[in-house]
Amino acid sequence: MAGRTHDDFDLESAFNDDSSIDALFSDSSSEKKQGDSVSSKPAKEPLFPEADGHDVSHNVSKDAFDFDGQTPSHDREEERRRTSKDFELNMDAILLTAQSSMIIEGIKCYSEKDFSPQTLPIYLEALKGVDLYIKIIDRNPVNYNKLKTIIDTDIDCQRVENTVFNLFKKIFGRAPDDNSEKIIAFEKFRLLFENAKNKATISSSSKMIKKYFLISGGLDKDKITHLIESRDRELLSDMNALLGHVQLAIDMVKTGNFEIVQGLRGKDINAFIINASELLSFYYTAAGNAQAGAHYGRIHNNYKKYFITK
Repeated sequence: MAGRTHDDFDLESAFNDDSSIDALFSDSSSEKKQGDSVSSKPAKEPLFPEADGHDVSHNVSKDAFDFDGQTPSHDREEERRRTSKDFELNMDAILLTAQSSMIIEGIKCYSEKDFSPQTLPIYLEALKGVDLYIKIIDRNPVNYNKLKTIIDTDIDCQRVENTVFNLFKKIFGRAPDDNSEKIIAFEKFRLLFENAKNKATISSSSKMIKKYFLISGGLDKDKITHLIESRDRELLSDMNALLGHVQLAIDMVKTGNFEIVQGLRGKDINAFIINASELLSFYYTAAGNAQAGAHYGRIHNNYKKYFITK
């Protein structure tokens, strides 16, 4: 398919069918390494350090204070030695374990080729999770290596890493050797969710513009004109968002990876461009911006006459 790079083709080919996701999850080498610990979820290590056998997150008892209401001197010295850096590693662990579950949810939606409006927040959270992995590995590889003890005892973290590194292996023929290649693996993986987010965005925008159309299918020109005259803020917000969404849809058509609903071969995104550009053309013309109105009018006519694909 023209317009795709070699890596993009290989990346998408990793998910040609739903079973591809399961295949990436079941890494034979990882299963041998984890053994029975994967099937029976192990207890997670405490996320906060302990001092003198007690969890420091617990409240200090009254007996820990001396007569003047201050903590004993040795305890004050202990507190002075601690800084935010002492807890940074554990905060990374908390965030990783939380976001990993969101990445897994995103993988499930992707494997089902579900890009409906309600999946948009799922893909956005999954992207945040992938970005967190990239940030931690890039910011401080030493901390990431220390976090491996927690990652290796969390099922969701294990599944994320297995999926990402197996995807890297599918593209390059081998597993990532070091942290720099792990970053590449997560960046490749990120492209999947970025594309999924774009598709879900178009689905959400397609649902949004329906309120400006009649049940019969034509534009509700009277309603739009009234909203323009009353300077409706919701209309202005929707039209500003629609500008970016139309351009996003056109760019997706150019790349060739734009099938939102399986079997429609991109006809749904073509229909979105037709309807959205018609709406924008009427909006700008009625608002007095003839140049912008004519621009979107041309886009509307081009996509209405031809099923444009690459």
